[in-house]
Amino acid sequence: MNLNIGTSAVPTYQDLSFKLNFPTKKAGTFSVFGIGGASKIDIVVSKDKELLDNIYGERTVTSISRSQMGVTGVSHLFPINSTTFIRSTLAASYARSHVWHNSIFFNQQFEVDSLRQLLGYDFGEGKLSLTSSLTKKSG
Repeated sequence: MNLNIGTSAVPTYQDLSFKLNFPTKKAGTFSVFGIGGASKIDIVVSKDKELLDNIYGERTVTSISRSQMGVTGVSHLFPINSTTFIRSTLAASYARSHVWHNSIFFNQQFEVDSLRQLLGYDFGEGKLSLTSSLTKKSG
């Protein structure tokens, strides 16, 4: 369609999700689940002159961005009787984001002379959660 969306940088994404149920006759239903994803976008002005008109960055900065996240866990649903059940879930999650910005220095012919790190960070966070609930249906 050749639409100008403000950048010629192309993001890439990957993801995965699953849930597996294991019913038992006496111990309830066990479930294993997970979801995860990764994304990246590189605005590398030093290699792609089209990115000079990029509205998401600066004309003299190359930006590299990465992020990942994931959650996995196990859940147990245990019926006490026909109107009451207990659900317990143990889950682990992780998220990470890392970004690098490099200043671009051009020579008089507007060719890349050098790159110098301007900013860089790498954040990660992990969590472990345990929840349990008792539900009673009325009526």
